[in-house]
Amino acid sequence: MITLVLGTMIAGTSFSQLSIGVHATGTYSSTQLKTTESIPLKQTRKITPGGGATVEYAFNKKFALRSGISYLQHSSDFKMEMPVTPGVPFTVNSSVTNKLQYLNVPIIGLYTKHIGNLSFYAGAGPYLNVGLKAESTLTAEFTTPQGSIKNKETIDLFKEDDQGNTGLKRIDYGVTALAGVRLHNGLFANVGYQLGLGNNVDEENDKLKTRGLQLTIGYFFKK
Repeated sequence: MITLVLGTMIAGTSFSQLSIGVHATGTYSSTQLKTTESIPLKQTRKITPGGGATVEYAFNKKFALRSGISYLQHSSDFKMEMPVTPGVPFTVNSSVTNKLQYLNVPIIGLYTKHIGNLSFYAGAGPYLNVGLKAESTLTAEFTTPQGSIKNKETIDLFKEDDQGNTGLKRIDYGVTALAGVRLHNGLFANVGYQLGLGNNVDEENDKLKTRGLQLTIGYFFKK
């Protein structure tokens, strides 16, 4: 898939129309979680680093197609506070930290407006995420009149169990939109948002989808 996208953009094109660069991205990630369980959940969003290579092909001065390959992370915490049950001499508080790592391939159509030495652009398109690793850490604390006990366990949600099932699907997809500016010397910066459309769990009544507000700074090498 990655080779097909990049090869299609490069094959048969003029080098003067092609820009190749690198970028660094910070993602303010979150997770849309819907479950049949009635346990109240409180989510804490996190900022995670990433980066990769960018390829942009300009059809003309106004329209371009951008793709590339990036290392992308999504991370979020969920705290679960169990209600106190009358007559039960203990409470349970637990939290789950999910750290998802992907290779990200977008295909974005861009419209550009040139003003002096600056090029302002905006665009949107689909993306594909291929899962590399999915760490989920569960921390549970049991409090009784005699004291408290804390247990902690980390599992890889992409790893198959004995029945061949996984906690999360390795393939994710969605749409992304961005807007930014490019300088004449090759520097560029943009803000974007990724909206996950794929349900990452196999459960029929549960849903887990990724979200991400992104800030990207990069550089296109001079021809």
